[in-house]
Amino acid sequence: GTTAHSYEIDIVAADLAGQIIAIPYAASATLAGKLVPGETWTVLLTSDSDTADFSHTVSASDELSDIAGALATAITDAAGEYAATATGDTLVFARQDGAAFTVEFELTATDDTVTPLAIAVLESGYEATADGSSLVIENAADPSFTTLLNITTVFGSTGSWILDVAADKTTVNLSGALLAGEVWTITLTDTVNGSISLDFNVVDLLPEIAAALAADINGYGPATITATVEGNTILIVNRAGNDFETVAWIALATDTSGTFTEQATGVATVATLSGTPVVGDTWRLKVDGTAYEVIVGDTYDIVDVETVLPVPTIVDTLEEIAVVLAGLVNADKASTQIDVTVVGEALVLVHTGGTAFTTVFELEPEPGIFAGSISVDTTTASAATVVLSGTPQTDEVWTIELKPGTSVSVTVGGTVNSVTVTTLEELSAALVFEINNLGGYVATTATTEVTGDTIVIVKLAGDTFDPTVTVTVPGTLATVDA
Repeated sequence: GTTAHSYEIDIVAADLAGQIIAIPYAASATLAGKLVPGETWTVLLTSDSDTADFSHTVSASDELSDIAGALATAITDAAGEYAATATGDTLVFARQDGAAFTVEFELTATDDTVTPLAIAVLESGYEATADGSSLVIENAADPSFTTLLNITTVFGSTGSWILDVAADKTTVNLSGALLAGEVWTITLTDTVNGSISLDFNVVDLLPEIAAALAADINGYGPATITATVEGNTILIVNRAGNDFETVAWIALATDTSGTFTEQATGVATVATLSGTPVVGDTWRLKVDGTAYEVIVGDTYDIVDVETVLPVPTIVDTLEEIAVVLAGLVNADKASTQIDVTVVGEALVLVHTGGTAFTTVFELEPEPGIFAGSISVDTTTASAATVVLSGTPQTDEVWTIELKPGTSVSVTVGGTVNSVTVTTLEELSAALVFEINNLGGYVATTATTEVTGDTIVIVKLAGDTFDPTVTVTVPGTLATVDA
């Protein structure tokens, strides 16, 4: 396959989108009403049905600004999920994880009667996406937000933009070439945060271009090909172990001296996560004795495969654990020479210098009692692909034989993993589910417009294998070319 794109302006849109998404959801409230000594003012902050409440009892000398300051102090001293500041009579709230929430106030009278306080609450929560050179910004909580873009130019700058403001979103269409030294600044203004300015500084673009190319390869390339990035270098691995050729070229409006260097072949290992993640558990991956660990329920940055930008994520699934572990190892690859790529709930580890290495998994349950470890076979992984085609018919039995005596089967119309199998996509997912339950194999789907419904199968033992697919219809037997 071939990947090509104009990345410079795309990178600006994607980077600014990531910064906008990182702006925490916020709310503000200006206190109003008569103060009566002995009454208690309470603010209730609710997110995902979980409510935290903070209170202050009115004294004879209190004013509304004192109530606001006391509530903000109570929230700060709690050192919990929320943060708050007070300016005069106004309180501004946010969650530490940036998630959305609601704000309510209650008044408890001296006779213990509780009534709601009619205090207006303003909210702001930004969302943003990048579509090529277009940046789409939304704030459903405050649609009245405004957007301003500015470019600090250098000699020869050609950057420009067009704002398209609609009732529910603003689209910023970027154009022009980037020049080192430019600063692209977007300023968002809303009723809660006031003005927030975000910058993209044009410096060395090669790492961003490498990351964008790797994202294209992983998203649209052959199913067995995986690409990772180290600085300006793209490492491309064929998980099936087959030889392949890489050709690259640069097409610019001006002369360039940019080049690509082919990466040497490495040694690969595939390791699979299994079990049920429990909040508080520590999942640890040891590579050549160096430990990398993830605590289930904690928040980690996970890179979005489309925008190549980090998104704060509460990690509680096997795939998320695998992604975070991969990121931790990759962050250390300057010293280890090991690249890690996630395939579903499995990790593909590659030593770029061709050196053998050891990989061990450990699980440490809460509250810290060691429960055991899983050693991983460090032999070179082998892989094969199976492409499904045609229209599944009720009662057909689709079988993949991995080796003599080892196979998995799915009946069309039957139920696998709580899904009734009727389509090729469901059939592919069901076969992958059954293969992953076998042990010794890792399977994942790679469905694209080019390849169709493709299953990638990795054999952990590393020896080559040649899977076959058969479709059995009641009364007949047919073979599908895999």
